[in-house]
Amino acid sequence: MSKFAPQGTAVWILRRVLIRDLRRAGGRLAALAIGAVVVTLLGLSTMAAVQVIGAHQERSRSLGATVADPSDRTDDGLSMVNPELLSSRRWDGHSVTRNYFVGDGTGPAIPGVSRVPDRDEYFASPALSELLKTDGSVAQLFAGRRLAGTITPTGLIHPHELRAVLGTERDQWALVPVVGFGDPAPSLGDDRLVNLTVGLLVAGCVWVPGVAFLIVGSRLATTERRRRARQLHALGMSTATVKVLHGSEVGVTVAAGGVLGAMVFHVWIRRVTAIPGTDTGYFTADADPGLLATVVVLAVVVLVAGAAAASAVDIKSGASRATTRPRRQLAPSIQRAGRAVLLSALVYLLAMPVLVQFLREGAVFGMWLAALLCAGGLAIVGPDAVARTYRSLVPKAKSAGNLVGLRLQTGATTTSLRLGSLLAVVIVLVLGALSFISVLEHGGQARWAQTLRENPQLPLVATDINGTLTLDTVEAAATSPTIQTIVGRVGKTEMPVLVGRCDSLGALGGKPPSNCDGTQPQWVLIEGRERATPPRGTSVNLPSATQTSLDLSATNQEPPVTVSDRLPTEWQGALFIPSRTLPTLGTGGTGSTFFMLVDGSRLTPALAALSGQEPTIQFDLGGLTLSDPDAVQFPTQVAWLTTGASLALVIGVLGLFLVVVGEVRQRSAQLRGLRSLGAARPQVLLAHALSSGVPITLVGLAGVSTGLLVTFAMHSFDDRARIDLAAAAVLALGCLLAGATLTILTIPNALKQSDRSGGFQA
Repeated sequence: MSKFAPQGTAVWILRRVLIRDLRRAGGRLAALAIGAVVVTLLGLSTMAAVQVIGAHQERSRSLGATVADPSDRTDDGLSMVNPELLSSRRWDGHSVTRNYFVGDGTGPAIPGVSRVPDRDEYFASPALSELLKTDGSVAQLFAGRRLAGTITPTGLIHPHELRAVLGTERDQWALVPVVGFGDPAPSLGDDRLVNLTVGLLVAGCVWVPGVAFLIVGSRLATTERRRRARQLHALGMSTATVKVLHGSEVGVTVAAGGVLGAMVFHVWIRRVTAIPGTDTGYFTADADPGLLATVVVLAVVVLVAGAAAASAVDIKSGASRATTRPRRQLAPSIQRAGRAVLLSALVYLLAMPVLVQFLREGAVFGMWLAALLCAGGLAIVGPDAVARTYRSLVPKAKSAGNLVGLRLQTGATTTSLRLGSLLAVVIVLVLGALSFISVLEHGGQARWAQTLRENPQLPLVATDINGTLTLDTVEAAATSPTIQTIVGRVGKTEMPVLVGRCDSLGALGGKPPSNCDGTQPQWVLIEGRERATPPRGTSVNLPSATQTSLDLSATNQEPPVTVSDRLPTEWQGALFIPSRTLPTLGTGGTGSTFFMLVDGSRLTPALAALSGQEPTIQFDLGGLTLSDPDAVQFPTQVAWLTTGASLALVIGVLGLFLVVVGEVRQRSAQLRGLRSLGAARPQVLLAHALSSGVPITLVGLAGVSTGLLVTFAMHSFDDRARIDLAAAAVLALGCLLAGATLTILTIPNALKQSDRSGGFQA
């Protein structure tokens, strides 16, 4: 038989094939096109993310001030408060960047603003200006200041950034001279490991189902495709031409979906310039990969899909290998290795509470490795475990529907079951990501709400390293009982000096102090301890007080103030001075510490008010800091993880639906045979459910169980890692609903009559 002519004939056949497939397999091709849209969006988004991260780093570098040695500071030029001394906490979940400057206009220009703001002025980014209208806590940061203008894009890392440029005074000891902007070596801090972990988790969550979606969808074949391959080869078409024909058929469909995905992406980045639900955004120019990169992504997607479709054609058997019949089992050696790896990883995770006591930090690395091995082992073992379970149930089948449904999954592992096992892997990664997010968020809002219920009055230590705040100022801002601690000196001996009221000592200690006079200085005795010997000397020197020296002669004759043992142990033997005797006490740049009890419901406004008055003030909630979500240092990473986990589930479900639709149509012959033998319609539907939705549900539930074990292991070494039973329950319910939905939606295909037209229709 003569070969087909290379020109014209193949193109003509391809055109007719496409028209015919659109008529007979429009649903499959539409699903494949949707897969192409998703993968194209994924590819372009990945490129955009890389560009955005690079742009953020470059913009951050350009905004970073180049500072000189503080000893070189003069009264002219431009200076700024050392940014390393500014608080890094968030305010009501918002990360607000504040930079304080003072200058006479002769120094380098501050990016994004027209001039150096005065001491009572500030410039704000557009996003911050809008936030100040709705968030009272954030507004407290700028109380008493006037908005002088808006920061232009040249002074921002991204358009949704919450940034402010504020004025300050020359008497700030923390000022450093600014010689320019564009820090040549910005510090990356300790974020590299966190960024690497987050990047790997997001990539694993998103790309595993995305690539599987594209490849498996491209390899799906219908009865028409099998006949076509056999007929075309019999007519003399070469093997290479047949493969190209099948690859081109899929390639055209994928190309159409890819173009649509590219269009959606470019519209998206122009209209949505932030990760949904977060303050992390980007400028359109930073996120646009450009025409060349878009074409490259489209070409790669089309080539991968076409190659996958072409490789699925087996000319020798005249059939398509992918999903025309069930896929063969993995080699027994691989199955055994997978079971050994999975079992070992599970044992390690279960033993984490014990191992962490001995291995410490080493156990953490082992935990991450075990989690990955669990996911990989589940992908290998899951389908085989379902097949084994089905085989064990075959002898117990009591109806034709049970028997046929079980048999359809016992011969070999189906593509849908393989993809379902990958979705189970994604579920493991998602639950692990959620647990890791809870660590980055210090346990999350639920943990913090519980902390506030258990501790309605939060003990807070505020350190004023600049020494500008007074007791009256702090009490007015925090509206809380407060004790100020400064360092006094008796002779050459330093000693703690407490300034406050008797009732404040009582509030902080939980009981009223004994012998508190309230009119003159007294020594402090902590309950249950021996009285400390006062330092030798007749007077105490106080830094920058209105009275630089206090006479101790009368104090030594007074009984000590006895306070609760709940107060700091370093207060034993301290000197307590009633605040009304020193109403204007200041510390003149030597610093002081304020101990207070803050109402948990107004913690953030109180801290914001204090930080607004003194930007270098440092806060410490003691052990409760580990539960404070506003102390989170990685909000961007949390946003990426949340987005990646959500995308992974959406992509996985879409891909699974595509595969199930293809496989069900191929099982329709067996199901019709069951019906022709006299089985009732419910028995046919039962066989359909057992062969399609149920196996996927089982591997999904296995993924949920494994993911819970991973979160349990994480919690064993960091109690901030949430064992999110609610999320696990939602995912388990989702697996059940996915199985049921896939079964119901594919019933028409399962019962659809086969095409009996026979030959290839040109």
